[in-house]
Amino acid sequence: MRDGEIATPAVEVRSSPIEGLGLFAARAFHPGERLHHVNVVREVTPEAPLRPELGERADHCDYPDGRVVLIGAPDRHVNHSCDPSAYVSYEEDACYLVARRAIPAGAEITCDYSINVTGGSAWPCHCGAARCRGTVVGDCFQLPPDIQREYRPLLAQWFVRRHAAQLGPRLEIWSGGQTGVDRSALDVALELGLPLGGWVPRGRLAEDGVVPSRYESLREADSPDYAERTRLNVRDADATLVLAMGAATGGTAFTLEEARRVGRPVLEIDLSAESTSEAAVRVRAWLESLVATRSFVRLNVAGPRASQAPGVYARARQTLRDALAAYAARTP
Repeated sequence: MRDGEIATPAVEVRSSPIEGLGLFAARAFHPGERLHHVNVVREVTPEAPLRPELGERADHCDYPDGRVVLIGAPDRHVNHSCDPSAYVSYEEDACYLVARRAIPAGAEITCDYSINVTGGSAWPCHCGAARCRGTVVGDCFQLPPDIQREYRPLLAQWFVRRHAAQLGPRLEIWSGGQTGVDRSALDVALELGLPLGGWVPRGRLAEDGVVPSRYESLREADSPDYAERTRLNVRDADATLVLAMGAATGGTAFTLEEARRVGRPVLEIDLSAESTSEAAVRVRAWLESLVATRSFVRLNVAGPRASQAPGVYARARQTLRDALAAYAARTP
């Protein structure tokens, strides 16, 4: 094994029906679970160009935020699919392959090469997916509009910053997948066609068992601790909306504390003290103030679980539907 190449018990490289070698799941993965820490060998620069004599090739490179980085094994063997089972998540100083949906053991792990890319070359596609487009376009903005909307939650923050003008004003709903307020936010996002995402505890834990698979873009944290996923959702969002029923307690209170600690904008609303229409007006005005200074808003929505606040799901859902309906209509 050469320097920079790594092995992992979770994935394996073998012959692919798509092309050449491919990356395969050595065990089953849940939707949103990290599959593998992507092996970035080094940055490619004019002073340290690719060395073909060592097997370094341009098609083994990635281009995050204007840089060129060389990807090592096993990740360089990930093949393209027009219906990908995974995507690359860029997180601070590392990136990971993350499952878009449940991946059974033995299945090939694929990504869409047109995500987080513009101005790339196009070539014929032979991925074999039922929705194969026939061409790998090499440009996110050349994808069909419905596919662009589907991929919105998968876009890296650096890509969104660089292409804010093309993406337009955008709202993405994040939540932790718990019953109650979390689920109301996710269901409204699905209803209105808004992108959704967020962190859930390892194992997709929730008070009713596991977070449903229909929220496929939610990612698993490394820990099953609810507090850890709360920290991650607050950290990775631009702002946090807390919908409560009375005074915030437990995890809801912790969310407020964490948002204030890291300096994120936060709005707390007591749904037991005002009507859903009044609450919606406040949420809408607050969101408009955020959008006025940003082209992209990732909104973390949190609040009590269903068992702690009976009826909170319905009230939160009505509030969010009224607050976000007009906003969703202008989201590409």
